[in-house]
Amino acid sequence: MATLDSLKQALKQKAEKTARQPLSDAQYSVGFDILMQGSTTYQDFIVPQLSQVISPLFNSRTHVSVLEIGPGPKSILGHLPSHMRRKIKEYAAFEPNILFATTLEEWLCFPEKTKSPLPSLQSAPEIRRVPFTVDGHTGPNADADMSDR
Repeated sequence: MATLDSLKQALKQKAEKTARQPLSDAQYSVGFDILMQGSTTYQDFIVPQLSQVISPLFNSRTHVSVLEIGPGPKSILGHLPSHMRRKIKEYAAFEPNILFATTLEEWLCFPEKTKSPLPSLQSAPEIRRVPFTVDGHTGPNADADMSDR
């Protein structure tokens, strides 16, 4: 019969092995969906705080270019007040999760421009499907991804 200590040891070993394995894009997406279900954190806290912080920048410019790091399946910018969203003329993002990047691109490139969350984009959004790194090296696909520049 197993003792409590041997069960703890087995559980720790299993957890250590599992913790080292990164989540797949699909697993991460499912986890994100579970965390967001019923959550009003974005609407109640994050959007109002972001609006307040960036308001001076948006008020002092006629248009804004945005680089977003890891926006997920929808950019938080799409939830800003409409007068702010209309000032965003260029949008680029680094989103390494392929599922999120595809969903984000579809959401931003709504067929009817008036229904797009960022209706004043002057060109198609640039979504880089690689992780962002400070030193500029984004991994094995960096050269291929940068070749169109």
